[in-house]
Amino acid sequence: MSEITQAQCDESGEYNANNCYPAAYGSWNLVCAASSTVNSCDGNTDTDVGWACTFPLQYHADPTVTGTPKASYNWIAAAKATDDDSASSSLVDSTTYSNELDKFLAYDLATTTLAYGTVGPNQESSEKNTAVLATGNIGLDENLSGTNMCTDYPTCSGDTIPVSQQHYNLTPGQGWSNGTALSTSTVEVELNCPKTTVTNNPASSTTYWILKIPENQPTGTYTGQNTIEGKVDNENYGS
Repeated sequence: MSEITQAQCDESGEYNANNCYPAAYGSWNLVCAASSTVNSCDGNTDTDVGWACTFPLQYHADPTVTGTPKASYNWIAAAKATDDDSASSSLVDSTTYSNELDKFLAYDLATTTLAYGTVGPNQESSEKNTAVLATGNIGLDENLSGTNMCTDYPTCSGDTIPVSQQHYNLTPGQGWSNGTALSTSTVEVELNCPKTTVTNNPASSTTYWILKIPENQPTGTYTGQNTIEGKVDNENYGS
């Protein structure tokens, strides 16, 4: 990225999957070849030649589009030339080409089931949790909604537990009464999961859940569905 000019991003130890991809880094799959499409070489008096290079970026490489923390920067490439006598130029930043990197919304759930276990009437379950992982190049909030729980889900023609009996909180240990009731309508929750900065260690944030069974609720095995949808956190996705 141009915040650290690519002429300074040239040694293996400077590799940073968020913003610096030096050719010297051995695990980075850079492929370059002479290209007449870019600029043909017309003999030994021709001082110009074109090369085309392709390379991957990690999923959490910093976005630079409008509204992102790095919006004032662009992704640029730098190159140096070496001839058959091993004479080489310095590494020079491109002054012609630069590119914006778009934001990429992706997420995963570390937990796919909320098993509240056996809970009696007018009793609260133990606290359960769901963790959202940032697997794109942005931070995340979440949209939450759910259904009533019933003994014959999804038909729900018999006994039901209202969806509002599930309460959630972004801080552990707050108890059912201090949580927010889940709704059948989608609600945005300020999860503030940060952008991932380490490839093999996705950033994550946790939501905590407690179910309270209504008084005189008939005994049974109740099932429902909660929907957790990741969304862009516009305030919290820079590295």
